[in-house]
Amino acid sequence: MKNQTEHLKKTAKKKTLQLKREMDRFYKKHILNSNDPVIIILKTHLYLENCIDRFFLKILPCPDRILKKSFSVKIDFFEALKLGYPPDNTNVVKKLRQINRIRNLFSHNLEKRLTKPDISELIKNIRLDKKAPLTFKLKRALQHFIGYFHALLALNDFFPFLQTYLRNKEIFKQDKGWNNKLMINYPLDDVLTVLTALKMD
Repeated sequence: MKNQTEHLKKTAKKKTLQLKREMDRFYKKHILNSNDPVIIILKTHLYLENCIDRFFLKILPCPDRILKKSFSVKIDFFEALKLGYPPDNTNVVKKLRQINRIRNLFSHNLEKRLTKPDISELIKNIRLDKKAPLTFKLKRALQHFIGYFHALLALNDFFPFLQTYLRNKEIFKQDKGWNNKLMINYPLDDVLTVLTALKMD
């Protein structure tokens, strides 16, 4: 048991560092050094769509048709499947929809300028200097959101059954085999502690 736990920790650390490097590369290349909100939103929109596609590839037996849909439809599927954490993923979905809304505003109006109402949902509950420029606030909010998705991807890499459990917790509680400590060694308490810390308010 001890060796198994140590192996899990090492694997988790390795995968987490790998995803962190991926996230850092994207952030530094496409967000940190850009002051153009149009570029920032478009790049982040594409990146988050890629993250959602990766979720679908992990949990759906036949994801191909969904992967060809628009980002808006993918958000609907993400919400319907209760992906992310908590399974009542209302706040995550709101932020995804706002990013999609801003992206569409920029795409269809060449004169569009970023306004505070545009990013109100994204910056909610994030500590920011009220006097900071809107573009800076946008960057910080997107950095936080991208980090959230990377953490979820890492956890689902380690525990592919995790989303199924979270969506159907009450059913699993009735399963004697699932609750038999001699039959299962799945560190749910530890995983749920991590997820609670990641909760997108």
